[in-house]
Amino acid sequence: ARGLEHASLLRVGDPATCLISAAAETEADLVVIGPPRRKGEPGYRSRMNLERLARGLAVPLVVAR
Repeated sequence: ARGLEHASLLRVGDPATCLISAAAETEADLVVIGPPRRKGEPGYRSRMNLERLARGLAVPLVVAR
């Protein structure tokens, strides 16, 4: 209704590298990810290199809670 599109992709490999390449391949305008989980918090804890991700993306990055 608001003209927004999204894509869901599955990749295997280094999280930052996969996200950078997926954003480029899909010509994304924005990348939104969740915040890192704290120790003891349930759920998957990836070891994403946020600095490399932010520097490698050609589009804005939003870390949303």
